[in-house]
Amino acid sequence: MRPINPWLVLVALLASTQAGNLQAACPPAGTTRATLTTLAEAGFALEDADERDALALELVDCLGNPDPRLRDAIAYEAISTWLRDARLGAETRTSLLARLTRELSPTPADTVGFRASFSALVLAALVGSDRHKPLLDAAAISGLVDTTADWFESIRDYRGFDARAGWRHAVAHGADLLAQLAVHPHVSADGIDRIVDALASQVAPASGHFYVYGEPERLALPLLYIAGHHRYTTEQWRDWFAGIAALPEDGNLFGSRITLARRHNLQALLLVLYVNASESQDEALRATLRPAVLEALRSLQ
Repeated sequence: MRPINPWLVLVALLASTQAGNLQAACPPAGTTRATLTTLAEAGFALEDADERDALALELVDCLGNPDPRLRDAIAYEAISTWLRDARLGAETRTSLLARLTRELSPTPADTVGFRASFSALVLAALVGSDRHKPLLDAAAISGLVDTTADWFESIRDYRGFDARAGWRHAVAHGADLLAQLAVHPHVSADGIDRIVDALASQVAPASGHFYVYGEPERLALPLLYIAGHHRYTTEQWRDWFAGIAALPEDGNLFGSRITLARRHNLQALLLVLYVNASESQDEALRATLRPAVLEALRSLQ
């Protein structure tokens, strides 16, 4: 009989233990799927502040759970509701920031595809709530911009909705976080540039993926926020759109699946921007953004 390698046994035991811990962590100790469902049906009303703060941190482990009810309808909704209603303490929000930011790794271990995506979505709620109940300083926002941009640019998992597993939607969730960062009062001019560069990387994936789950609308949102703050001139927007809408060397956008996907995705984004710029009540935004978008649209004809 072939001798057993003790190192391989140890690795297997560690992997088994870690997998078991991940499963055991959601639902959190002292809760069940049924009790969490009851809490959701009650609008996540939980009057004990210590219990609420503790549960918010414990529910982070559910953000990677394959059960969409636990992940999306309970964990995400609970934490985002408490953040929106300013029901979480400063220490809890600080802990959430640290734990969720660690999940935004350019080389995530989560091949299932939920944990980083839903961590980004909760971070969007955290950053949004911070504008109304400030906690994060300029250094924290700058660091989060860099971490988010690095992760966003690394996304290669373009899965959207699955009938059994629910949403992954990494690009859309990442765009939501970038949108909240774009309007945070502590974001710097360099931070805005970093956000815009990150968005450019996912407008038209090089793999030839066709966006079909509303990603262009979500990608448009941070761009509209930035345009609304008049950060860039028409010429700067024209240059940016020219960069993302660059034609293939032969000028043929209809010659391959990759170029067709590129045109499809670019056109979807530009149409969202065009309609919003055209209908905006902000005259300066219309005058700045609309001509650059229109020129980019015409280049795709």
